[in-house]
Amino acid sequence: ALDLPPDKAERLEFLIGKSLHERKDDRAPHQISEEKYSFLPEWHHFAILNLMETSSFNSSPGWIAERLGLSENTVSDSLTRLITVGLVEETNGKLFPTHKHLTSTHDIPSSALRNYQRQLLHKSIQSLETDALELRDITSIIVPTNPRQLYKAKLLAKKFRADVSALLEEGERTEVYNVCVQIVPATRIASIEQGS
Repeated sequence: ALDLPPDKAERLEFLIGKSLHERKDDRAPHQISEEKYSFLPEWHHFAILNLMETSSFNSSPGWIAERLGLSENTVSDSLTRLITVGLVEETNGKLFPTHKHLTSTHDIPSSALRNYQRQLLHKSIQSLETDALELRDITSIIVPTNPRQLYKAKLLAKKFRADVSALLEEGERTEVYNVCVQIVPATRIASIEQGS
């Protein structure tokens, strides 16, 4: 047996438990059904899932609440929901995500998805007002656009999100970030030919 101080032994136990829950292909996205998504309409559910992937994660609702700026009641409710829909499991008092790299039905209209995106935009506005420049990057451009190229632009945005995710997950992960990419019209669009 290893003779470790209690805090080091607990950390080792957490890491071993976490490795037992790792999936073989942790880069393969798991698609969440619209039904599950509507049960998890707030941004913090997914922030909690990602916080579980950080090196110092603690399963205590109080610790999670402090890290995300939420109430303990909000965190407890979220954990109950995440366990109910099967995105989190509890083993020996420790919480683990059951999947990594969750995805949704991006191109299917959904009020739950719209609400989630609205919340992330609001979080970006909060960050713009409160976080130091070195902790965030909020940039934009306005360009004349051929709407027929929009599909290709969406594919590039999807690849960009995947590349940024892979980069930010390298090494020790200690924080949780939102990566938001928007491509929206600035002009009023009369119509786009179907099938283009």
